[in-house]
Amino acid sequence: MQSVRTKKGDNGFTRLPFSELILKNDPRIVSIGEIDELTAAITLAICFSNNQMIKECLTEQRGHLMTIMGLLSLSVIKNHDILTKVRETAQTTAHRLPDNLISDTETTLVHFEGLLNFTERGWRLFDSNPAAAFINLARTVCRRAERSIVTLKITHNHFDNEILTYMNALSDILFTLASLEEENAN
Repeated sequence: MQSVRTKKGDNGFTRLPFSELILKNDPRIVSIGEIDELTAAITLAICFSNNQMIKECLTEQRGHLMTIMGLLSLSVIKNHDILTKVRETAQTTAHRLPDNLISDTETTLVHFEGLLNFTERGWRLFDSNPAAAFINLARTVCRRAERSIVTLKITHNHFDNEILTYMNALSDILFTLASLEEENAN
């Protein structure tokens, strides 16, 4: 097996598929990294949840995040011919977001909110069980990723607003799922 250690990133640069070297603190790389961290936090929450509906929802959201990371990685491609070819391929494969992503996300949120008993949306600690705590951790990582995407939107305006809208809605879903786990633990 080939080692994952290439030493090519030792000078603060990285490379995504089809891209030139890019600084590791470039806003595009930061956003991709924070979404990667979010997928890891969601995976941890999936591992600790005993609620099958919540696990399925988290798994679906994690898939959307993987697609978003791929889409953001396209933004580092400078060669127009390669970018056009990659985008054409993405349009004919599963490497694109569903057309109804935002409306489906809002429907998911309403569904899970309907399962809750609480009436107020204040601050919560989510300390009654590990699943609630890990989903809340994912929510905080989601908010950080959302902030980095705002920076990306400002610095690189060849950007789809749907990603930002989705990240905002995802944070609400994560808060609701953590609340549901908390209620189920009590």
